[in-house]
Amino acid sequence: MKILCGIMGAIPHAYNGQHQASRDTWIPEFSKIGDVRFFIGREDYELREDEIRVNVPDTMTYILYKTVELLKWAIEQKYDMILKLDTDTYVDVDQLAKSSYSTYDYVGAPVGNIGEFYAGTNCYSFFQGSATWLSPKAAQIVIEDAIPTMNRMIPEAMKYNGTISPYPHAEDLWVAQALTPHIKNGYLRASADWGYSGGPLTYHFARPQKHKISEWMRSLHDARGDLIKMQQIQSTRGE
Repeated sequence: MKILCGIMGAIPHAYNGQHQASRDTWIPEFSKIGDVRFFIGREDYELREDEIRVNVPDTMTYILYKTVELLKWAIEQKYDMILKLDTDTYVDVDQLAKSSYSTYDYVGAPVGNIGEFYAGTNCYSFFQGSATWLSPKAAQIVIEDAIPTMNRMIPEAMKYNGTISPYPHAEDLWVAQALTPHIKNGYLRASADWGYSGGPLTYHFARPQKHKISEWMRSLHDARGDLIKMQQIQSTRGE
């Protein structure tokens, strides 16, 4: 099975050490599973060997558009499964390799119950964008439907408050809006797994102290194999 891990964020992450922290820790081990590429938008930035340029502005406003370009590239390269990661995510490769991601079309840590509307809004629940698996079948739907769905729904979605951000940078929300009708009718198979939020499969930093991401990632990597210690590091991240 040909696997891609596609990592993306805003352009500063290529400069501030976040990309390098991943390269120095879990990325070399990911070769047990597949390939890793960072996706960079339209910026005056000299690409490294593991980076792919996409024709999208490199800002959070266009993060869904960058997701679509990542998925287009993956399908063109004939990958069988695609793991979309944020730059502040650490992968425990040994734990991930044991999981059953390849038997589903859409996998991740749930926000709400997949297939149901979230917290009284008109938006379906979704998987956190920090680490999400997509099959080519699901990826093609996102490519075709996610941006039109977002543009159609935003005026109505903006009437709601809560933890959902009804704006273009909520790419994980819009991916789910495109996929959920196909999950409900049985065309796609989804699997909700909290292991993609705070371990043991992937760990998400999700803290404002972004300068501490590299330290946190290296600490997790040094502790790999000791799930209790890794959970302790995760629970105190950024402190």
